[in-house]
Amino acid sequence: MNFWTYHHLITYVPSLAFMMVIAAILRKVLLNKDKKIRLIPFQFLAVSLFTLEVVKQIISLTRGYDLYHLPFHFCSMFIFFIPLSAFYRGKWEKPAFSFTTFICSVLFMFMLICPNTVYADTSIENMFTDFLFFHQVIFHNIAVFEFILIVSLKLYEPNTKFDLKIAAIALPCYCLIGSVMAQVLKTNYNNFYYCTADFIDNVRLDIIDTIGYAAGQTVYVIGVSAVILFFALISYFVYRLIYKVVNTKFANTKKESEQCE
Repeated sequence: MNFWTYHHLITYVPSLAFMMVIAAILRKVLLNKDKKIRLIPFQFLAVSLFTLEVVKQIISLTRGYDLYHLPFHFCSMFIFFIPLSAFYRGKWEKPAFSFTTFICSVLFMFMLICPNTVYADTSIENMFTDFLFFHQVIFHNIAVFEFILIVSLKLYEPNTKFDLKIAAIALPCYCLIGSVMAQVLKTNYNNFYYCTADFIDNVRLDIIDTIGYAAGQTVYVIGVSAVILFFALISYFVYRLIYKVVNTKFANTKKESEQCE
């Protein structure tokens, strides 16, 4: 199982560098502005992401709808929570932005470690010949860019106790919904139905052979959910570290430079 491919190396690495450069420019221009102004690039990308998803659903319908396109994947949460964070102002604004940041940090980390499991190299090869492949690549890159903007424009400051509380409620809810729908529709949302890594799926099949399908599949789903929660926790603390470095160390360096002048 390849975590990185040549196609990811020559496309995602330059894309990530480009996103960071743009974020740095926006930070220099917008950081001292009101949050309403700082949110504008985030809102623009939120609309773009949602539009991409709408077009994908329409195209899937015209081709004979594929159940795999239903929004029960982990990354499907971006469709709802990124626009919600971008435009909603009210009682649930902070929890929404907290959870959006949480799940965006998961994708950011996942794309650093194993982008080939997010979208395959075939998607990159065919992204300009088929919109569905184009969607896979651009959708996830936009979500990564949103995470970078959250950090660089200080759109959400980490609050560990609050953030973990929100995630402890929302992530298990997703795992429950995603895993149940995967079994009901017999569709592999977020690897809840079977594992795309053969050596892990062989373990799943061995467990099923030993204790039966229902119990074995339940054990497998619980295991997948535990991995999601553990990886999300690690990703969140990496986000905290990145936020601290970007908005404390770099800010102090800039301040010292201004004082020297």
